[in-house]
Amino acid sequence: MESVRLTTNYIPSDEEIKDIRLDIISRSEELARLDEHIRKLSAERDEIQAYIDSRKALISHPRRLPADIVQEIFIACLPTTRNAVMSTKEAPLLLCRICSAWRTIALSVPRLWASLHVPFDFVLPKESRISAVAEWLQRSAACPISISVCDVSPWNWEIQGLPPTCKKILTKALCAVADRWLHAKFDMMSVEMADELTDITSPLLESVEFNGLIPTPNQLKFFQVPSVRTVALRLGGSEPLNAVLTMPLMWNQLQHLTITGISFSHLIIILGQCLQLISINVTPIIDDAFALAPSDPTESNLPSLASFTIPSGFSSRSVAPRSLNDLISRVHATAAAL
Repeated sequence: MESVRLTTNYIPSDEEIKDIRLDIISRSEELARLDEHIRKLSAERDEIQAYIDSRKALISHPRRLPADIVQEIFIACLPTTRNAVMSTKEAPLLLCRICSAWRTIALSVPRLWASLHVPFDFVLPKESRISAVAEWLQRSAACPISISVCDVSPWNWEIQGLPPTCKKILTKALCAVADRWLHAKFDMMSVEMADELTDITSPLLESVEFNGLIPTPNQLKFFQVPSVRTVALRLGGSEPLNAVLTMPLMWNQLQHLTITGISFSHLIIILGQCLQLISINVTPIIDDAFALAPSDPTESNLPSLASFTIPSGFSSRSVAPRSLNDLISRVHATAAAL
């Protein structure tokens, strides 16, 4: 059939249809032959490419990096604004999934495992994760560690059918390394952890943060170390003021203090003990009992104070101007610091 008719409305005859079908069969066979040839060429190409890639890998720069350089790169991969989490999508666990050589390096660097965030609602449901926490802490060897704990209420884990021993084992694993705590943060503290910490000291502790309830705060002896310089207290409960005052902190050593929900009268008491404060961030509350007479000798001498912050969003209705003015008048700081 003439090719000019292929794009027209021409209707072929029966004889022409027979010829067209024979032509299609012939062309299809040729097409199949070419496809097979392309498949073989493609397979040959892939084989050669794999050969090249494997040789390139042998001479790649990362393969030749000294182990100490790799270690520093790994450490630079850690999060800087929070503790590391138990996720294979982030360092350090992610670094263990690249290759066997890098896994060996990652597992041999204690500094990589010197921080950990432990959310109880994630860890407790699986015993393997409880064991993973203990292994993680063991890998940190003798390094000072930064730890943050997010506890859950007892009913939350008991109702899920978890045995009480799970929480006890996890708590013991965390408290077992309390002597190496450098920075500690608690979003809620369980009674079990409070009991474990009663007679434990943390000689390296530099900063501690509490959010929520603290069982028996006056019995937490790990507070009593002169190295603690930064404290943040955002306590819950019906009597957070008393909880703050009964904490066995070495107030005279603190340099940075954050407190929420504290009365002015209690704040005056605390400031009178914090002689080395550099910064304080406080969210005070109404204090009807704040009725110190102008002649009252209570005052705070803070020669190093550089920052005294009350949040800008703080409601003015919560503070009487007289109380605020009285507070300021009782805080003495150098002119350069204010």
